[in-house]
Amino acid sequence: MKITEEVLKQARMGPYQELAWILKFDLKPDLSAGERQLLLAEIVSFADKNQLGLAGELGDFVVVSTANRKAVTAEQQQVMRDWLTKRLEIIVVHENDGDGYSDAWLEQVLHWGEWQTDTFTEFFS
Repeated sequence: MKITEEVLKQARMGPYQELAWILKFDLKPDLSAGERQLLLAEIVSFADKNQLGLAGELGDFVVVSTANRKAVTAEQQQVMRDWLTKRLEIIVVHENDGDGYSDAWLEQVLHWGEWQTDTFTEFFS
C-alpha cells in the first residue's frame, strides 16, 4: 500500500496528526468535595475561554486545542500553567517528561465515557 497524502490525512498521521497535551498537578489534600467541584468549574471556564478542551480527572487532564486543531501551543500551555500556579488549591503544576504530548485520538478513546468538557468532545466532531 502506497502511503499518500490522503492516507496520512485519513489516518491523522504525519503532518495531520492532532496532539493532546498531558497536564498534571497536585491538589491540597484537605480540599472538600465542594471546593473540588468549584475548582473544576473554574478550570473548565478558564479552559473554554482559552479554546482548550479537557478530559480526565481533576489533577490529571488531557488537553486539546480548538484554536489550531494540531496541538496545544507553548503559549497556551504557559497561560494555563500560570493560571493554575496562582490557585491556592493547587500545590504544584508538574512539568512534563519529554514533550508532554500524546495522540489526541488515542486519548479520546482512552477517556471515552469518562468526564470531559463539551469543548473536548467538539474537537473530535
